[in-house]
Amino acid sequence: MRITRHDRLVHGLAALGRLRDKEVAVEPHIQTKAGLRKPDLIFKTHDKAIVMDCQIVSDVYDLNEEHAKKSRIYNYPEIRTEVAKLLKVDPNKITFTSCTFNWRGALATGCLSDIMNCGILAKDLRKLSMRVVEGGFDSLMTYLHRTERTSGVVNS
Repeated sequence: MRITRHDRLVHGLAALGRLRDKEVAVEPHIQTKAGLRKPDLIFKTHDKAIVMDCQIVSDVYDLNEEHAKKSRIYNYPEIRTEVAKLLKVDPNKITFTSCTFNWRGALATGCLSDIMNCGILAKDLRKLSMRVVEGGFDSLMTYLHRTERTSGVVNS
């Protein structure tokens, strides 16, 4: 269910980007010396590219710290060069970011401007936040239905 929730977020962002006339690549395969890399999304906006990796974290973590960590995952010269070739953009005009929500639907403020640069509007963010919360609810319901309860004792 966690993967489904993540994928709903990724595909929701991609659909919204396309709706706003952005070129969007979902999980493109980028071959590097270290192996295959697959960022969740790459948006092309005019002469720029935004490489985005999505995550949904527990609320015990600082959202902006988690955003900063996730933003660094793909920020390497080899990946920058490959993205520039793929989208025909200047390597210096590529931004690496994340879309970081917590499971309660709160968005890291650090990624807000990058997401808005992908054509995503404030009203869209509310919809994405709801997708995240609904995914968490679906996970909880799946867990509860897979667990048998008898006399207050939980048995698997």
